[in-house]
Amino acid sequence: RFPRAHNNMSSSLTSAPAVVTVPPSPKPGDLPSKSAGNGDVSSSSSSSSSSGPFLPVLRVSQLDAYALDNELLDVVFLKQLQKCVDIFNEQMSVQYKEEMTLFLEALFWYHTIRVDAPTPGMEMMNVTFVDNKGIAPFGTLRPRQKWTLLACGSMCKYVYSKATNFVANKCLPDDKRSITVKALGTVHSVARTMNLILFLYSGKFPNVPQRVANVRFAHENPNAGRAMTFEYLNRALAMREIGEVGKTVVIPLVESRGVRELFRRAKYVLGFRQQGETVARLEEEEEEEEE
Repeated sequence: RFPRAHNNMSSSLTSAPAVVTVPPSPKPGDLPSKSAGNGDVSSSSSSSSSSGPFLPVLRVSQLDAYALDNELLDVVFLKQLQKCVDIFNEQMSVQYKEEMTLFLEALFWYHTIRVDAPTPGMEMMNVTFVDNKGIAPFGTLRPRQKWTLLACGSMCKYVYSKATNFVANKCLPDDKRSITVKALGTVHSVARTMNLILFLYSGKFPNVPQRVANVRFAHENPNAGRAMTFEYLNRALAMREIGEVGKTVVIPLVESRGVRELFRRAKYVLGFRQQGETVARLEEEEEEEEE
């Protein structure tokens, strides 16, 4: 049995046609191609890494980047500009506060988002803007998205603040214009609340302008870790505890009757006697307290 089976297998193998693939001969001007083992794997890995999805950014990093930029504009730039304007006229800084805020935000946008540069807050949090549709290259935005961020972020806020001030100063509560402005404020509050809920759920679009422009955050360097420092938090907690101790322990102790009597005796010992009328008034106050 075994020799017959062996003969049948050998005959079937020899009878089957052999298919041999011969690579095409290279032309004189062509460069030598890489090996099929290493070159294909490296090219596929590089293409997959370039076209793969971005790593998700922490929600707290996105909110911190937005908060740092707002603090930089409000606390640093706006206050310095108001101090410069106060030199000429003190009322101008209050009267034209909305215009100065719009000017600073437009200038901030011109030197960061317009030229595809990260803002200081984004650079500190290691994030950058990316097109959610993937049309623009990484780290850049389309012109329409840039102008949408400016219009929805700065110009709409300026128009709403001016409308609110106009309605508060020159319109009655029952006027159609005041009702319209209140309705717009309600719509804006609802939109911000809904956007916050969706952001906490999906981790994209931390504010309304980014959702309208279809722009989200991505890691500028995915291999960089989040630098978490607690120095400012420790200082804030220490100052808060010191303030609580001062309000609950030191101030009641200083205002107590025994400490006041001790201070008065110390003044007497050191030679800082008060006049007779002041002493009599203090004694009368103590007698009233005892009664």
